[in-house]
Amino acid sequence: MDIIAFLEEMGDFLTSNWQTIFAVLIALGIVGFLRQLYRQYKLKNPVEIHFLIPRKDHWRVNYAKQDEREHLVDELVLPSNSSCLVLMWYKPKINYHENERYFECSGNLKTKPRAIKVFNPFVIEGKQRKGSPKTDENHYRDWWEAYHVCLERDRIKDEVYAGGFIVKTYDEGEYDTKIFVHTPSRLGKAVLRIKVKNKPFSETVPCIRYKQDKILKRLKRKLKHDKKHNVVFT
Repeated sequence: MDIIAFLEEMGDFLTSNWQTIFAVLIALGIVGFLRQLYRQYKLKNPVEIHFLIPRKDHWRVNYAKQDEREHLVDELVLPSNSSCLVLMWYKPKINYHENERYFECSGNLKTKPRAIKVFNPFVIEGKQRKGSPKTDENHYRDWWEAYHVCLERDRIKDEVYAGGFIVKTYDEGEYDTKIFVHTPSRLGKAVLRIKVKNKPFSETVPCIRYKQDKILKRLKRKLKHDKKHNVVFT
């Protein structure tokens, strides 16, 4: 009898409050839809990406002056007709699953820079330290000279990842450098820049490494003129 009475009370409640319940369900549906819409918008650019100049005691590069700090830049200056290690710094803005990543420079197919293999000195030991289309079935280059790495990885918001490519340069020029992140539902993209110059050259690019620190970010104007926070390419 208690169960029957309870069901009768619930029936009366639903009958008398159906409009309110319906409105709540509609509101929840709208909230869910907007959240999904916002996520799809964020997946257009799901990760913060910069070039990484490592500390000199971690790894030496052949195109920049290094010191005891890591530096992040959005522009590299590389010597022409050379092979250079280009390191990437990744920091996801949201959680997402990554199926594939690829690296491509704009420009003439015969003369633009291109990645020819993967090398990541951050990995001291392990299979992820290096790879190439010749040795790894999940690596390939397409006819636009984009380098693809197929992978299945969950990326976590605010966790920093590092990667690297051996990039072959040819003629002088400025080249937009696109890093694509393929997810199950969207293709994200970041655009940086590589300048290729004949040696000798000297060019200074501002480092944005310390924008990541909220305290130092307040000193943006001061840092802008601080030579210690610039990277000199030679």
